[in-house]
Amino acid sequence: MSGCGLRRTVPRTGRRAEDVFRREGMYWIEEAYIIPPEAPHRALALHNAVLDVEREREDRLIVHGRATVHNASLVNLLEDHETLDMILNMGKGFVFYLREPLIQAGKVFSPTVSSTLRFIPQDSFDHWSDDAYARFKTSLLPYDDPVSGERCGTHALCKEGEMR
Repeated sequence: MSGCGLRRTVPRTGRRAEDVFRREGMYWIEEAYIIPPEAPHRALALHNAVLDVEREREDRLIVHGRATVHNASLVNLLEDHETLDMILNMGKGFVFYLREPLIQAGKVFSPTVSSTLRFIPQDSFDHWSDDAYARFKTSLLPYDDPVSGERCGTHALCKEGEMR
């Protein structure tokens, strides 16, 4: 699948979430987004996001998260894109890029309803620099922009505003 290079800017460390977090607990996420890797300038913001780290039998940690999402926007995103990634900003120096996490959400299609979404990191849980995250944020066009109604935009990592 082609993209405009956002995934290529994230060093693939192969680290799993269980390797990043060493202690059980609930970790607050300051900002979280679901993004299609082929159109990273489109993003769906998540709210009240947390990451839970729990100890499973045999001393193994399991990591999963939850957040509030606008259901109709998530449905629209899923209709337009096959693959979704996530970006989690947990504070300065703690920005993570999740490739294709497992996403579970309710199927309520009312335009006014938000509900809880659950996600489980599946592939890698890669660290992303604060500078790269800042560039991402400045080029961000919310997925459902009710003011402009736009469905595309430019990303700082795309050349001349065209998708490659």
